[in-house]
Amino acid sequence: MRRPDPDDPSIEGVTAPENRLINHFFHDFKGGLSTVIMSMDALRDGIAGPVTEGQDRWLDKTERNCQNLVSLIDDFRDLTRMEDGSYAHEVEPVDPTAVFERLSTRVAEEAARRRIRTTFDLPDGLPGPRAASPLVPRLLDRLYAVLVDCTRTAGVLTTTVHIQGTGERPELVMTIESEGVECDATTLESVFDKFAQAGAGLQLGRGYTMLFCRAAARTIGGDLRLSPWPGHGTRVDLRLPLAAQ
Repeated sequence: MRRPDPDDPSIEGVTAPENRLINHFFHDFKGGLSTVIMSMDALRDGIAGPVTEGQDRWLDKTERNCQNLVSLIDDFRDLTRMEDGSYAHEVEPVDPTAVFERLSTRVAEEAARRRIRTTFDLPDGLPGPRAASPLVPRLLDRLYAVLVDCTRTAGVLTTTVHIQGTGERPELVMTIESEGVECDATTLESVFDKFAQAGAGLQLGRGYTMLFCRAAARTIGGDLRLSPWPGHGTRVDLRLPLAAQ
C-alpha cells in the first residue's frame, strides 16, 4: 500500500477529493435506504392491511439489515472526515453507569440469538457524569456489534471496566475478551488497514467498523488495540478519556 508523503494531499493512498466524492455518493445512497425503511415501517403499521406474524419477522429482519447499512455508511463517511482532520466533535456530559447499563442490556439481547454469554465487570462507585465526546456511546455500540458477531456460538464475551488515573486526565479503561477464531498479532493489526481489509475480507472488522472505532477513539484522545487471547480468541483494549471532575 502506498503511503502519502507530506506534500501529497492523500490519506493512505486515497486523495481527499476522492473521499469527498465517495461521501457524496453515500449521501444519496443513504437517502434511498431511509425511504425503504420508512416504507417498511408503514407496512408494519398496517397501511396495506394486516401483517401476519411471518411477514412481520421478514420485515423486521429486512429493516434491521437496512439500518445496519445506514450505520456502515455513517461510519465510513465519518471515518474519512477523521482521517483528513475535518470531523467536528464536541463534549457533553456522559454518565458512565448509564452508558454501561444501556450497553450491557443491548449486548445481552443481541448475544442471545447466538447463545453467547456476556459479562460486564464494573467497579463499585463509577463516577457521575463526566465530559466526553458524544462519539463514546456510538463507538461502544459499533464495537460490540462486531464482537458479538465474531464471538463463537455459545462462546463468552467478557468485559472488565475501570477508571484509571485521577486529577486532570482520568480515563475509562476497558478490557474485552471474545472467544472465537484466534488470529496472530500481525493479522489483527491488518484489521486497521482499509486496503488489507478489502483484499483479505477478514471476519473481525468487516465493513470497516473496527477502523471507525479506532479512529473515533483516537479522535477524542483515546485508543483501541487488538491482541491475541492465547488459546481462546481476541482481546480488545480500549481507552477513552474523561474530563476531570
